[in-house]
Amino acid sequence: MSLSALSPLDGRYAEETSPLRAVFSEGALIYYRIHVELVYLSQLLPFLNVPLPADFAEVLQEIHATPGLIQAVKEKEKTTRHDVKAVEYVLSDCFIQAGHPEWVKWVHWGLTSEDVNNLAWGCMLQAAHEEVFVPLWLNLLEHLRDFIFATKATPMLAHTHGQPASPTTIGKEYAVFGKRILDELKHQATLVPVGGKQNGATGNWHVFERFYPQLNWQAFSERFVNTLGLNWEPITTQIVVRESHARYFDSLRRLSSILIDASRDTWFYVSLGYFNLKRRDANEVGSSTMPHKVNPVNFENAEGNLEMASVLLDFLSNKLTKSRMQRDLSDSTVQRNLGVALGHVLLGIQSFVRGLNQLEPRLEYLEAELNQHWEVLAEPLQHALRLEDREVPYDQLRRATQGQQLTQAGFENLIAELNISMPTTTPATYIGRAPQLAQQTAEEIDAYLNSLLLNPVPDRIK
Repeated sequence: MSLSALSPLDGRYAEETSPLRAVFSEGALIYYRIHVELVYLSQLLPFLNVPLPADFAEVLQEIHATPGLIQAVKEKEKTTRHDVKAVEYVLSDCFIQAGHPEWVKWVHWGLTSEDVNNLAWGCMLQAAHEEVFVPLWLNLLEHLRDFIFATKATPMLAHTHGQPASPTTIGKEYAVFGKRILDELKHQATLVPVGGKQNGATGNWHVFERFYPQLNWQAFSERFVNTLGLNWEPITTQIVVRESHARYFDSLRRLSSILIDASRDTWFYVSLGYFNLKRRDANEVGSSTMPHKVNPVNFENAEGNLEMASVLLDFLSNKLTKSRMQRDLSDSTVQRNLGVALGHVLLGIQSFVRGLNQLEPRLEYLEAELNQHWEVLAEPLQHALRLEDREVPYDQLRRATQGQQLTQAGFENLIAELNISMPTTTPATYIGRAPQLAQQTAEEIDAYLNSLLLNPVPDRIK
């Protein structure tokens, strides 16, 4: 961890965010630019029927694996003052050193910088999705599934408008969050891969059509972009159409909102005394002055990071879908913050899972609280009176219970006054189908996880 890091993602949280550095660091961007240039060359020359040696593919692989290649590009950029041109020059030098100077003229042939950059960023986003976030979300679902199973029948007083309401179970309330996350992840799977383009300076294949008009350049571009694991965008300006990126960012923002909601509810449940928080280790300190405290910091950290991510993702979604005329560069510096936005999502998910593993339901406390709120049984009592055709039973019960907190004795006195029998005996048993709903959701999550084991996410980016 660097104590001089400007961003906490590379300072305090460097270890937690390390998985994203492989796909969103400056080095990763250079790596994927090189990757795009070499894949392009590997398809362009055969397409043009340029004579090639038998070891053509091996030469390209060896150049890609050249030690210090990324650093060489960064050094070259100091003189070119242009990041993509630096890649072109360094690769040209590599081909000369490899004994193939005749290929230099084809490096970056017909391309604009954005042809390389949009594909590099697309590959990076795709790699982050498949290599970092899919496993992260599945791990979260696994923990939620287990928590829902374990607490599916644990009764809990519910709260609507912050006031005591018809009881539920812990598992059912977390099943709501589990189902929301599951449905959004299923939707998100339809949003990838994101789009990519390769069509020159203003999207019209000028150079390609000028020198090789007889060739089908649109078909070539589609195959090339698809080879990189991206969807082909057939009609663009100089920059790629980024609605596919925006849809993915919006999905991540919705998932972040769901976890913010879950973090806040859990924070309130902890403050109400519904959970003990298990200490992470014997030396953990909860407060600098109050020795007794174990704070819900993981849920607070999750909330804060996910709120930060939501703001950034919303901004990226709006900003990156706009460009002045055929091209302006205001998106370029903004795009470099993709890793920042996703880094906060990553921290939020990690914090939520850690917090979830700390939760220990306080069964005796939950039961005792339910026994202090027998007034919640006014709901079924009202309906029992309705079935006996009593006159305005709702108003009758409202006068007897509104704003009141009834014990068992007080509620039994009310039943006696009304001279009616009750189908529900205690608040703890008035939980409807909560256990079954929790069970159904846990099973749905389990089936989804098992289906992915049989059909793993494809590893498109190598």
